[in-house]
Amino acid sequence: MKKFLLYIFAILLSAMFYGCSNDTETPPLSRERTQLVQGLFDSLAKGDKNSVMAKAEKLQQLNPGNAYILFVIETMTANTYIVHAQKALDDGHDKLALNILAKGLQKHPLNRALQTQHKQLKLLLDIEQGLKSGELVNIPQNLSQIPVYGPRLIKKMQSKNMIFERKD
Repeated sequence: MKKFLLYIFAILLSAMFYGCSNDTETPPLSRERTQLVQGLFDSLAKGDKNSVMAKAEKLQQLNPGNAYILFVIETMTANTYIVHAQKALDDGHDKLALNILAKGLQKHPLNRALQTQHKQLKLLLDIEQGLKSGELVNIPQNLSQIPVYGPRLIKKMQSKNMIFERKD
């Protein structure tokens, strides 16, 4: 019986020493990173753009491959330019809004949100110009994909008896 208990004790002892290694693939979360993540979400909820960018950039330095952090940085960067472009549009300065988005694309050429907004605004301005000059006879196919202004412009064009462009 003593040999049996000694044998069980030896197995448990060896399992404790050899079963848990210090070389783990995922490092434990640091307190700093946890506080940054929590602060990031708090800042997002409050709408504090400067704080969000600062915390997201620190988190990116700690974990450069994190897709969510990259998405947050890309979105916040795009929103900075989009807010200024929207103010210009609200004031009736269409070309200025397009220039603001173009400057954003010069600084951040891989920003997908800026690319999309620039392309959509350029399309809308081209259509408006075509309507004013009378050169536009069909409603472009991709106009319906532009969220707010696209459907309004389609209704305006349909009131002038224009038809949708057919996709061949």
